[in-house]
Amino acid sequence: MDNAPAPAELTGLGGSLAIAAEAPSWPALVEKLHPTLTVGNCDLIWVGKDERGQLQFTLDEAYLYHPPGQPQRWVLLNVLPDAPYDNFYGDVMGHNLRGVAKLMPKVPEPEYDGEICGDYAIVKTSHPAFGTVYEIGWEKLMANGSGHDAENRKLYILQDRRGQWCFLGEGVSAGQGRNGAGEQDSNDVESKVVWIAAQPPNFPVEIQFTEKDTCEEPDREEDESYQPKPDFVTYDDYVLVAPFPAQLRRTTSRPYALAAPGDTLEKIARLNAAWEADELKPSAEVYFEQIWREGLTRLNPSLPLTAALAPGTKVQLLNFDERTAAVINYDENIDLLPVPRQFLGLGAIPAKPKTG
Repeated sequence: MDNAPAPAELTGLGGSLAIAAEAPSWPALVEKLHPTLTVGNCDLIWVGKDERGQLQFTLDEAYLYHPPGQPQRWVLLNVLPDAPYDNFYGDVMGHNLRGVAKLMPKVPEPEYDGEICGDYAIVKTSHPAFGTVYEIGWEKLMANGSGHDAENRKLYILQDRRGQWCFLGEGVSAGQGRNGAGEQDSNDVESKVVWIAAQPPNFPVEIQFTEKDTCEEPDREEDESYQPKPDFVTYDDYVLVAPFPAQLRRTTSRPYALAAPGDTLEKIARLNAAWEADELKPSAEVYFEQIWREGLTRLNPSLPLTAALAPGTKVQLLNFDERTAAVINYDENIDLLPVPRQFLGLGAIPAKPKTG
């Protein structure tokens, strides 16, 4: 599998981490621990039963441990109870430690606002001839930094009718965090399993994903009259399809929006411009409105600019590179209005110049 997970490297354990298992190489660690499945060359999955006799999945992530003056080795880690935070613990933040995903009837709700749902396993679908597909949610440690990014990995495995297990691939992660402006950025994922025609030995299954990314402006408690901008919501689609294990593949060429009742291209352009121009001088909003109005018109030639769109209409949006190039152009030409025509053609907005 291309771009399979690779191990994080550690040079020490500090006062927070302890070695739970080790071996001189990845193959030796796998041989020693006998997992049911492996993912890339760092994740291990054991299939077993809980105290009720119900299916559960135990997961662990291996690290490449190479302390100064010692040979490197592959290790599984434990976190010591009540241990203080240190830089070595910071090195594993944003990664995984041992988790247990118990089979549940549905994806659990987070216990508190601002959290994600933790480790779990659910049945996505069953087929009388081909077997059962499971989704496993595996919560990462909160990432280091001020954004408090939390993320749930989504792993998909199949048990065929002979009882054999197959790792299908890793889907789109769900999570949330905050950016430097304090805006909440959340990532929600819907997935669907579809049984399709396929030639043996491939399983005839496809897993489709829709990723919904929402950026939400926080309230300003010190200013009761302030009205936050409407949420900025974009969508992307992905798929896992044979041969397995599969690499997640994007099926949309660019992000899109779904029109709400009363939306027009003009209204969507103004909303996107308001988010791009945030914290900049007032002329920025005029600049970005022009960028977005022209961009949406070119990307959606069959849609009217000012007439109301049918609810649910897909509206193709500028991608990250195009938006970044527009911001760079504004920063370098901060008093440049109206917008030069050459910056309005998609692909014609200049890239960030290299320095050094």
